Amino acid sequence: MIRNPFAAGKTVRVQRLGLDALDPTSAYVFSGLGSEARGRHPVWEACLSTRAPNCREIRSCDDAYVVIGTDRAETARILLSDDLSLGALFNGFSSVYLDISGLPHHVWGPILRATFAKLETVRAVYVEPEVYRKHPSPTSRTEFDLSDGLRGVAPLPGFARLIGPEDGGQAVLVALLGFEGRRASLIAASLDPLPPVYALIGVPGFQVDYAQIAHASNEDFLLEARAHENIRYAAASCPFELFDALDAIWRDARRPYMFVAPIGTKPHSLGAICYALKNPEHTELLYDHPRRKPGRTHGIGPSHIYTLKPSYVAP
Repeated sequence: MIRNPFAAGKTVRVQRLGLDALDPTSAYVFSGLGSEARGRHPVWEACLSTRAPNCREIRSCDDAYVVIGTDRAETARILLSDDLSLGALFNGFSSVYLDISGLPHHVWGPILRATFAKLETVRAVYVEPEVYRKHPSPTSRTEFDLSDGLRGVAPLPGFARLIGPEDGGQAVLVALLGFEGRRASLIAASLDPLPPVYALIGVPGFQVDYAQIAHASNEDFLLEARAHENIRYAAASCPFELFDALDAIWRDARRPYMFVAPIGTKPHSLGAICYALKNPEHTELLYDHPRRKPGRTHGIGPSHIYTLKPSYVAP
């Protein structure tokens, strides 16, 4: 029996993403042209040329709205917290590919939520960069030069929680760590008092040395939060391992309320948002909304396709 590589809860890694890897009957959501080559993979240009009715191009966005082109002529401006309008973009489709590579979390997160509610099959695409831009004055804490400040801790559109843990209730903070240690410190500073902290690092990383760089970049945070004994690991490229790691933390910590900071790899963020959507009663996302630097990555690396629905990670 031939196994389906695109089965639920599976990851397909493609060295060179082409049309043959995409279901021709699905809708496709992807970023408009930007400063990162991997943010707009050439396969989407091919889709615009040969499968234009399937394409949903993110042409611009702000904190609350997104402008989406449904073909080369028409656009729609939609509130990111409006699941019905976002879902209506996929009328006539039963499946979708959502490329998160070039989109900010506050855009692809709400679209993911809307497609889970609307469609039978949901797949996400993540394209690795070839390299990250080095910091002009690198240290053990600042290997890469990725963002130009943070806008502050605020919910993703449509993900705000009105009720947190009960007074005196047990809570933990789970920080998914990446290359910018100051981000985790800012998240921690937003909680008073700071609950026990768990840290999640991508192991194995996309590259051999990435896990070591992530650990070194967050050494100050790990010390301040006393989290060295609570470090967990999940493959940097796998949202499913991250989902399982969060569930294990929740059980090991005796089922607390969990604050989750999706500030590590995008596949980790993908798993975290899936977890929050499936477990809203005990999960709250804390995000710091970084201002990404233009040209923060160069080149196009391998692509990953994740079947999120039907799957155990789908709400």
